[in-house]
Amino acid sequence: MVERIARAVRRFAPAAILAASVLALLIMRASDWRGDEYTYSAMARAVGEWLRGSVSGRQAMQAIFGTGWFMPGIALIGAPPFVLTDDPPHWLQRGWLLAINLGLTALLIRRFARQFGPRHAALAMLFPGLAAGWYFSALSWFPEITAGLLSTLALLAGWRCAVRISRGSLPEWQDVAAMEVCLIAALYLRGPALLLALALNGFLILLAVLAMRGALPRLAAGCLAIALALAPWSIAASRHFDATVITTTNVPLVLADGFGDPARTCFGRCPAGRDIWPAWQFAQGRAAQTGENPLVVERRMMRASLSGLSPRTYLRTVRANFARFLFEPSHVARLFEPVMHGVPPGMRAGLLAFVALATWLLYAPMLAALLLANVARLRGGDGQRLQSLLIKLGTAAAFAQPFVHKSSGRYWVAFAPLMAWSAALLIAAWRDRPGHRRHSAVAGVLDAAQTTYAAAFALAALVLLAA
Repeated sequence: MVERIARAVRRFAPAAILAASVLALLIMRASDWRGDEYTYSAMARAVGEWLRGSVSGRQAMQAIFGTGWFMPGIALIGAPPFVLTDDPPHWLQRGWLLAINLGLTALLIRRFARQFGPRHAALAMLFPGLAAGWYFSALSWFPEITAGLLSTLALLAGWRCAVRISRGSLPEWQDVAAMEVCLIAALYLRGPALLLALALNGFLILLAVLAMRGALPRLAAGCLAIALALAPWSIAASRHFDATVITTTNVPLVLADGFGDPARTCFGRCPAGRDIWPAWQFAQGRAAQTGENPLVVERRMMRASLSGLSPRTYLRTVRANFARFLFEPSHVARLFEPVMHGVPPGMRAGLLAFVALATWLLYAPMLAALLLANVARLRGGDGQRLQSLLIKLGTAAAFAQPFVHKSSGRYWVAFAPLMAWSAALLIAAWRDRPGHRRHSAVAGVLDAAQTTYAAAFALAALVLLAA
């Protein structure tokens, strides 16, 4: 039964994904930018104008640095339409971004098929490929989908490395390189990908210490590659802002906005405005008055805002963040409703209701699969054990966000591939035959790691629910 469904999905899903892509582009073709899209588009415009010779490299870098809140990857990816023309229409920009995300999705599906077989590939086609809400993010400037796809490709390459290490073999150079390239690309799209890069490399190094120490030089070379790739941005950003910057500069204001007291953030209440812009403008003004570095002012603002934060209030805020983070999968579609000029106003509510329903029908079981995979201990051979641990590692990296950031339903698309992977793995574990299992000398350690993580995950959930 499962195999017949998988075959049907593989047969019909590509046409359905293509049709959904065309329909979504028609719906969004005339939509204005929302929120961070203005900044991302301006960054890409600067790169495109530099490539056309309209502005100097210095001017382009000034636009890319901006406030320091964003990594430059989306500017590089989104630049080609601005190379073709100085004012590309919105539909061309959105279509280009959709094409990139569909291309990475196709690459991920192919990799799932090669590593784990057609069942995994079918689940990756089904979700998020047939989740209606996914396309609104795929057509936007928001980098979460692209970074999430690259992060999952890195985890798959990490799995190939881990399997060989667990069996006492050296990881292939091309697998180490593929993992690090995907991590670097994801990191240049989103600063929080640094957490995954550290966790995945740390996991492989620990596994090598236990099972195959000869793999350590190759893994160390991979870590060095990430450091060298990130260094140009970090050095340039640090010079531009005259302060140490690893990825982005917005952490103090984000923490103050997400968890602090609004009456204290600007050493009093901040002026009215959207998001963290009023606090940033206040910091710029105060720095101009005092001669301090604005980033130093922002850190003082953060400390003032968080000074009265109690553990209970923090946990309740994190719980509210998770509620939005996990249970608003049509958030981005609703975000575009006021500017969805390609759809008559009278039809927008009905369209969004359909999008929400169609998304939830797939999203709910896939979310359940992800949560179950995070508390399950799978023992169907080392391959399953390592899949289970890497899904857990990827989830932990993604789920760190609500602990440090005011979160929303915009971000689920970043870990959507992990949801499909979890569902495929659980089905495989259910149908696994004991005779097909292969165990290594570190199988017991992998089982203990799964058990420890599952207990910590469940405990964290209980603490948040009880707060």
